[in-house]
Amino acid sequence: MSKQEIDDARAKHPRTRVCETAGGSLVLRSPTRAEWRKFKVLVMSDDVAAQVGATENLLFDICVYPGRDGLAALLDSYPGLEADKSVQQAIKELTGQVQSDEGKG
Repeated sequence: MSKQEIDDARAKHPRTRVCETAGGSLVLRSPTRAEWRKFKVLVMSDDVAAQVGATENLLFDICVYPGRDGLAALLDSYPGLEADKSVQQAIKELTGQVQSDEGKG
């Protein structure tokens, strides 16, 4: 992913994080309140399949790059990508669960 592509993504979505994973780069944006609520509902569901798919569904909602089709292809090759440490850290930062050091010099 080029610097220009990252800059373009950040211009459109100011709160983004770039994740370097085994499958390549992901750019994630902060979820909307509705997207975050949907995630929480799935996680708290009695339906085990919904719980298991909650993070993957959230990733599809917030993935700016490589987009839905690109993310689907990555998950076909790297099905555990959602558990990647950088992805989990980005989600925590983008949802306010942990403080981010990005932009603090």
